[in-house]
Amino acid sequence: MPQKKYMEVPSDEPRGRNISSYFRTLSIKSKSSDEVGLNHVVPAPGTPVSRLQTLKNSPESHRHVGADSDDDWNANVDSFDSPPPKHIEHIPRRSGSVHSLGPGLVMSQANTSGPLRRTPQLEASPQLEALYPSLTPARESPGMRASPGRDPAPDDLATSAQIEELNALNAKFLRFKKVITADNVNLAELKRLSWNGIPRELRAVSWQLLLGYLPTNASRRSDALARKRAEYTDGVAQVLGADHTRDTAMWHQIAIDVPRTTQHIKLYTYAATQAALQRILYLWAVRHPASGYVQGINDLCTPFFQTFLASHAPDVELCDPALLPRATMDAVEADTFWCLTKLLDTIQDNYIHEQPGILRQVRELEGLVARIDAELVVHLRAQGVEFMQFAFRWMNCLLMRELNLEMVVRMWDTYLSETPLGFATFHVYVCAAFLVKFADELKDMEFQEVIMFLQNPPTRDWGVKNMELMMSEAFIWQSLYKNAAAHLRA
Repeated sequence: MPQKKYMEVPSDEPRGRNISSYFRTLSIKSKSSDEVGLNHVVPAPGTPVSRLQTLKNSPESHRHVGADSDDDWNANVDSFDSPPPKHIEHIPRRSGSVHSLGPGLVMSQANTSGPLRRTPQLEASPQLEALYPSLTPARESPGMRASPGRDPAPDDLATSAQIEELNALNAKFLRFKKVITADNVNLAELKRLSWNGIPRELRAVSWQLLLGYLPTNASRRSDALARKRAEYTDGVAQVLGADHTRDTAMWHQIAIDVPRTTQHIKLYTYAATQAALQRILYLWAVRHPASGYVQGINDLCTPFFQTFLASHAPDVELCDPALLPRATMDAVEADTFWCLTKLLDTIQDNYIHEQPGILRQVRELEGLVARIDAELVVHLRAQGVEFMQFAFRWMNCLLMRELNLEMVVRMWDTYLSETPLGFATFHVYVCAAFLVKFADELKDMEFQEVIMFLQNPPTRDWGVKNMELMMSEAFIWQSLYKNAAAHLRA
């Protein structure tokens, strides 16, 4: 029987069930191009004023204004010169359909008298594009579309703030792409850029580079990926084969936990997703007998799985992986396993016997908050509240139970830029910023109210901007206190 870990989080959710292994290859439909509308004009960097971009006039486009900058690359429009993936059944375009000419410039065929022209782009090598199709943007920034040969009407004009934001996103994408498509990736520069967030199309390859899963030398990348993916496939076949004695208790515990993982997102309710996560977790546990499977590790799979799947499925949160080609899902599953392994290597002592890493982080958190807001710590102690009662889960699950997945993914951009200490060290400062943010409310609460509040903090309406502000505060405190070790001693 696997050893019971400290203070597992109870759940009343239904128990899991055994899940089938691999998937059928079907086809999925992408959104019709006539869903894109006209609204707004904006010049792309280096583009003449006469060639403008347009914001679409739809509720979805307004949702993106001021929201996570990475979402601005999430529209479902085919690349101008790239054929659609073979596994996706595309609806025929109308004459007014749109074509992506790269980040921040999409041209319409409607009212076009001459051939469409490309804005100069940074090109990835064919080998790199084959591994990561998202390096050739197949989707434009939501609402960015222009009709050459037609001057915009006055009501098509956007505010200068919107124009500035979209141009900044375009420039950000190009800066990342220049680093990532180099023959030898400059990791220091990639870390510097990633601290402030990674464009969605480039997040998968950026994470894999930051974790050291992908070689920085582009010529070695294809062989390295093929080797690691084959090794994962062989490992799964070995531990789940007829010749292997399965640890039924551990397999059963994983089968219970997987259906509980991020169940509010439809992607994680599909049998194909749950089967993949169960294989990943079981193989990791078998290969790490010092810890085995620990509740909470299942949560840490989801940012990787969803980010890597997003390279192949535009509407990733609704995607049923069973509808994708088996080769695609094999690659996503293998990459998730290896990147999870790389992450857990940096916080391995969080999950071994007695979980000393988490105990250390909680002590450091209490000492840090005592320096930042001594009054808050005095109040919590007066109410009999111990940091272990609420902060254990913050360390065990890396705040994934307190924040939505969009914010967690953005937070991991910064954590991975701090590799190898982002998850072990910087996370403590983020937790301090998170706790202190609610200091005024907590100081007016008694024991039971404090515990209930911190087990279910009011973050439902938070966006990525809230997360970025919190990480900025954490960075300031880390700069002030990181080398002053005395304040972290118990």
